[in-house]
Amino acid sequence: MRWSLICDQVTRCLMNSTSLNCQRLRATSAIAMGNPLGLDSTVTAGIISATGRSSGQLRIPDQRVNFIQTDAAINPGNSGGPLLNAQGQVIGMNTAIIQGAQSIGFAIPINKVQ
Repeated sequence: MRWSLICDQVTRCLMNSTSLNCQRLRATSAIAMGNPLGLDSTVTAGIISATGRSSGQLRIPDQRVNFIQTDAAINPGNSGGPLLNAQGQVIGMNTAIIQGAQSIGFAIPINKVQ
């Protein structure tokens, strides 16, 4: 299945993350989808490690977004793919990793993407 088809299917499950209780979101399941290193339709799983990470903490200057942190594998090529909760609802867009670290990935909350 091509990424565009997956993205179309996932888009139907969009969720406005302002309705999420951020404290409740921590330690819940996270599913990252994307095409890391050209490997189509890759899915990885983990948990939400933290919410509200600032762009300064990620060393990304001039961004006014509080990121979702996950340990689901986000690798080069996953950026732009959806971060889902266990119900298949999109809660974020995979965006960044910290080079040299393991299992530390970040997503922009979906309400900031729309």
